[in-house]
Amino acid sequence: MVHWVWGEISAFASLAVFAGFFVVSLIFIFVLFPLTKRHYKDITTLDGNPWGFTVADANETLAKMNDQQLRIYRMQELLTDLIFPLVYGLGFAVAMVLLARYVGAPHWLVLLPLAAMLADYVENLSVVVMIGRRLAGRDLGPMAAVGSAASRLKHFLLLITVLVLLGLCACGVWRRFFR
Repeated sequence: MVHWVWGEISAFASLAVFAGFFVVSLIFIFVLFPLTKRHYKDITTLDGNPWGFTVADANETLAKMNDQQLRIYRMQELLTDLIFPLVYGLGFAVAMVLLARYVGAPHWLVLLPLAAMLADYVENLSVVVMIGRRLAGRDLGPMAAVGSAASRLKHFLLLITVLVLLGLCACGVWRRFFR
């Protein structure tokens, strides 16, 4: 499976493709997310916590929102947050392939950003379910725990991905200039 994933990402991995994913990520971060964030200015959404959210965070955050804000948040989760993980996941995977090719790193590293992307999808799905339960006047149920675990896993995997990419960059610079 690792070799298949590596081959599929390698087929389109280039600096131009990475730049494209990077620009689209910036559009999400600085344009699209702020457009929905304006509907709940003083409330940090669940994926806004850099270390992931807890069950208590989920209860507290969703309780602060009125029905209209909850519907907007759910729409964000179903639209922009459905596309964004694909964009950053593939962007990081392309970067991983490009750098790993250059320094001769193991192919399995390409799975790190893709695993973060999958954890993000589980987190987003759990938030959609929790919002639906809140709108129906019910407690958040077990999806709060599932979402919390997925959120923390996503953030952990993204941190590891960035650290690995920085390490691969350092190896590449060392190889290029100091060998």
